[in-house]
Amino acid sequence: MGSTSPSASHDPTNDEEACIHAMELLNGFVASMTVKAAIELGLIDDLLAAGGLAVTPEELVAARPWPRPAEAAAAADRMLRFLASHGVVRCTTEWRDEECVKILKNCHRALPANGKVIVIEFVLPESPEPTPAAKGAFTLDVVMLNRLAGAKERTEREIADLAAEAG
Repeated sequence: MGSTSPSASHDPTNDEEACIHAMELLNGFVASMTVKAAIELGLIDDLLAAGGLAVTPEELVAARPWPRPAEAAAAADRMLRFLASHGVVRCTTEWRDEECVKILKNCHRALPANGKVIVIEFVLPESPEPTPAAKGAFTLDVVMLNRLAGAKERTEREIADLAAEAG
């Protein structure tokens, strides 16, 4: 029932590329959802309020009510370690433009004199392209459309506009 044409034969290189692409998509989703959860739980605000001083996960969770207090410190610690390992704040996908600008302004204010905000994101091409990267970005854009109100992938120009508006 299967085709014996060369184009239909099994190519392990394509499997490996597809697996890597799937992991990149998953990693981006997990990172962005972790940032979103940390913001919603107030962890980011509490870290900023500490003014650069070291704060333990136990101190962070003591400041707010948590659904499962016994697990809160460990959960906060794992989330913050994950975010620290990425070294970036993802804000351009999961948020409306106004929220992105607010987050980027807060990042900009918190920077040292020569600091930089680094945004790592899938970038939508200005027009559709038949490349794996473009397909992945457009797929994520449709997922955002269906799952998160106002969320979307953006073109390089749209990201630059958000950064310019934020300062």
